[in-house]
Amino acid sequence: NLGAYGDAGALATNDAQLAQRCRMISVHGSKVKYQHEILGVNSRLDTLQAAILRTKLRHLESWTDARIRIAQRYNLAWQGLNVITPSCGPDVRHVYNQYSIRTGRRDSLATFLKARGIGHAVHYPTPLHLQPAFRQLADPHVTLPVAEAICKEIISLPIFPEMEEAEIQAVISALHEFLKAD
Repeated sequence: NLGAYGDAGALATNDAQLAQRCRMISVHGSKVKYQHEILGVNSRLDTLQAAILRTKLRHLESWTDARIRIAQRYNLAWQGLNVITPSCGPDVRHVYNQYSIRTGRRDSLATFLKARGIGHAVHYPTPLHLQPAFRQLADPHVTLPVAEAICKEIISLPIFPEMEEAEIQAVISALHEFLKAD
C-alpha cells in the first residue's frame, strides 16, 4: 500500500536469521560480494526510491484507515447478496491492498463493470501449483480444487485512499444492480 515511483519494497522482522536470509536474497544470495550461497535477486532499494518512500511513509496509517473505511462500507452494502467479501479474524487488521470479492459470475461482472466505466482487475488468475515456474515441484496427481475455483471467481474492485464519495457509491450501486439479478 506504500508505492514508490519504481520498484521498491521493505521487510520488517524480529527474527535475526530471517533478516539475514532476506538481506542475502536481496543481493543475489550473497553475504560477501560475488559469493552466492543461495539463490537471490537484485532487490536493493535505490536512494531516490528510499527518499520517496520516506516522505510517503508518514501518510501510510491514514491511507490504510481510509482503505479500511471503504472496505467496511463495501462489506456492509453487499451483505445478503450472492457474493463473498473479504474477511479476517478479530485480532487481524486487513490493509486492503486489493479489495477482492468472489462470485461465480466473475467474467459477467467484469463485462458489466467495464460497460459502466468502473475499474476492476483479476489478480492471480492462475493458482501457484499451476504456474510454469513451479511445474517441476508440483505433483501432477495433486489437484487443489479450492484454489482453482477461487482463481476463477475472484475479482478486485476499486479501493484507494483518495476515493471520492461518488466513486464509492458508484461501485456499491453497480454491484447491487448486478448482484440483485442473482
